[in-house]
Amino acid sequence: MTIQIVLTPSTEQILSKNALQHGMQPAEYATYLLEQTLQPATGVALLEQWIANNDPEDAAEQAQTFAELQVQLDQNRSHSARKLFTP
Repeated sequence: MTIQIVLTPSTEQILSKNALQHGMQPAEYATYLLEQTLQPATGVALLEQWIANNDPEDAAEQAQTFAELQVQLDQNRSHSARKLFTP
């Protein structure tokens, strides 16, 4: 399918700059962006990729990050009557 899109000069400039950074021609990069945007289950595919990655170091880092997040959330909740996340 061929489509024609009218871009403002500033949008065209940004597209050209980003295409160059990705080593693509502007039309090729625009097609790439559309394809990435229109993928129906991009989020699901990303989650499946994360699940498939059984890197123990990554899992430990994620557990630590989650624990830190809980502490931060609880600190904010301690100033209200809301129940804390951690016991």
